[in-house]
Amino acid sequence: MITFSPLSRRATRGFTLIELMVSMTILVLIVSLFAQVANGISTAWRRSEAKMDNFAKARSLLNRFQTDIDGIVQRDDLAAFPSTGDTPDLAFFTLRRGFDVAGAAANTRPLSYIKFDSSGSDAKLMRNDVSFDFTTASNIFADPPAVVTTGSPALPVSVPPGLAGTGFEISDGILAFKWAFLTDEGKYSSTYYSAGPPVHRAIGITISMVVADDRAVRGLEATNKLNAVISDLANEYEAPGVAPGTQNWNPQKKWEDALGLHPGASGSIIGSIGSSRFVQNVRVFQRTYLFPTNRL
Repeated sequence: MITFSPLSRRATRGFTLIELMVSMTILVLIVSLFAQVANGISTAWRRSEAKMDNFAKARSLLNRFQTDIDGIVQRDDLAAFPSTGDTPDLAFFTLRRGFDVAGAAANTRPLSYIKFDSSGSDAKLMRNDVSFDFTTASNIFADPPAVVTTGSPALPVSVPPGLAGTGFEISDGILAFKWAFLTDEGKYSSTYYSAGPPVHRAIGITISMVVADDRAVRGLEATNKLNAVISDLANEYEAPGVAPGTQNWNPQKKWEDALGLHPGASGSIIGSIGSSRFVQNVRVFQRTYLFPTNRL
């Protein structure tokens, strides 16, 4: 006759209901914790990717400006930052080679007139230029732009050469793009020339811009909020006073406050679009460039 001891019967017994519930609870907690970690990693990856996109765009643009401004030609008989209405264009002659049009001579002079424009509502920054070569037909010095004087005292205003079309896109996701001139007094001005006396040029330029990554731009376009954001950022902008100007011109600070990019910021623009998600993919960049003293 085979008998079973209490120990052997206990060994073959299954889990109790309480043990199963405890095990399931622990399993659920582990899965939930793993999901949170995975979601955090995914969010951090997306934010890092967006920052890389923004910084790549900004670095490319800031370097492009540096290259063009390093070669700026400052002469009264060559146009520099001519005014269109109340705002001067970001346009000037530079010693950098422009993009040759079809049929241009191979010996193109390393001199071109360039213009940057972001006045559209599609968040794109355009660059247009016209090059000049050694032939008398297109030599800029054979028929230089006329020099006229305005104001009191008179300021030189050169008529810029014509540009064909709107140029080509050098970056998208540019939600705002502004600049101001730095005077030799360390102040900001809306004009390249100061009224003096004596009349003198600015010593540099500060460029400020709001850059959004591709994901943010697509999201704003899908929700029809892109134009509203561009308009709101434009409304937040405060232009510097006319020369001698002011010392506290800082659109970067204004835009970062409106976008809620730092603790205590107003975030006034976020309310108009109903979402703060896109702000995580937006950055404000600002850099000052000093003009070289070159002559031709």
